Amino acid sequence: MLAIPLEIIDVIDLNNDYPVPVLKDGATDKQKIIYADFITELLTGEGCDRGYMDEPFFNINHK
Repeated sequence: MLAIPLEIIDVIDLNNDYPVPVLKDGATDKQKIIYADFITELLTGEGCDRGYMDEPFFNINHK
């Protein structure tokens, strides 16, 4: 479960297709800063499962 800051709860997309919540269009500058801090903490925190980040988005050896 994620503890999402109240300031950005209305401007993020919690779509399960993405590994992290995505910022929606129309966010204010203050919300963008809060989001950036939130994502930085999420991805560098000790409890983060970084396994998905080791996989490439595409296979360069695809034939």
